[in-house]
Amino acid sequence: MESFSFSHWGPSYSFKHDAIKDCAKTMPKEKWGSFNCEKPNRFYCYDVILINENKTWDEALTYCRENHRDLVSITDRDQQRWVQNKAEMADTPFVWLGMRYSCTLDLWFWVSDRLLCYHNWAPDQMAECGMAAVMERDGKWYTKADHEKFNFICVKQTHWYMQQAYSSLICICFLGLLNGSSSNKEITN
Repeated sequence: MESFSFSHWGPSYSFKHDAIKDCAKTMPKEKWGSFNCEKPNRFYCYDVILINENKTWDEALTYCRENHRDLVSITDRDQQRWVQNKAEMADTPFVWLGMRYSCTLDLWFWVSDRLLCYHNWAPDQMAECGMAAVMERDGKWYTKADHEKFNFICVKQTHWYMQQAYSSLICICFLGLLNGSSSNKEITN
């Protein structure tokens, strides 16, 4: 068996062993860095599954909630990449996402109760009653009538401690900017 080694350490990495800096994380620009394991850091707890069955948006939502956790919500670029990788394997040109348009509130919302801080809309998408969001295999989001049938992506069921972490990761938007426009701002803490 052949062994190999791969590393992608950034300039802040210390080759000197430091008992306090025993953990690694991905840094901006996707380099690795070492950090103090005692210091709180953000992390992802996100597991998605592609369901290669054609269902309406409501049927997909019900299926995900009964068999996994929910239809997928995408709140940042990393989650976008994970979901897009799954969407590329779909049997249909689009996959349902867990986002729907509310005529009453005149806004798009994630069924997971996450705020719409990140988006990847294709140009000229409509916001009308009876519309839900889909992702094309190339990752762009489109609006489709919720009675159409597509494959869909669920968030897998996680353990309790992971659910707690998952719910604390997502961005916070200014309440006045909930309509998904490009003027949305993300608050980072």
